[in-house]
Amino acid sequence: YSPNVIEALGGTAAQTRTMEGPDGREYIAKEGVPGQTLSEWQQTAPSEAPEQLEESRTNTRAAAYVVGNRDLHGGNMVVDEDGKLAIIDHDSAGFTQTRRTDRRVADISRYNRYGADVPERVYDLAQEIRSGERDLGVPEYSDHAEYAKAAADQAVRQAYLDPSYDLPEDQT
Repeated sequence: YSPNVIEALGGTAAQTRTMEGPDGREYIAKEGVPGQTLSEWQQTAPSEAPEQLEESRTNTRAAAYVVGNRDLHGGNMVVDEDGKLAIIDHDSAGFTQTRRTDRRVADISRYNRYGADVPERVYDLAQEIRSGERDLGVPEYSDHAEYAKAAADQAVRQAYLDPSYDLPEDQT
């Protein structure tokens, strides 16, 4: 369900599904996303990224925080021919890393290295998730929904502590 949540939050992710192979064992099949890894793209890219890519990077990285992706780097993201960024490896979603009763949400400061727009977008998404304005595209009480809600709560708590984030007046 991680790709569904990422897509519901405005990001892009390769779809993943489990399939049974000819030998009867289960395999993970990932959608192929044409393009270059972000690392490859950055080596040949123009000095300034197209506006569409900047927006796509912000939305996709913010969504990655909400699903708990702890392995976000240039080799796990692809820039497609339309200039959109897609996460191709989201197996490290945080809910799979912890026991159900022990949801350790990543510190948002890990996402500060992607620019100020990413934490701000995370905070905005967090408010939408907490208020119920944002449909996550997964069952309400699924592990993915529970993790996203925990990440949203953590992000809002951190927003109150982050002097660079300008909270709306009704929330101060």
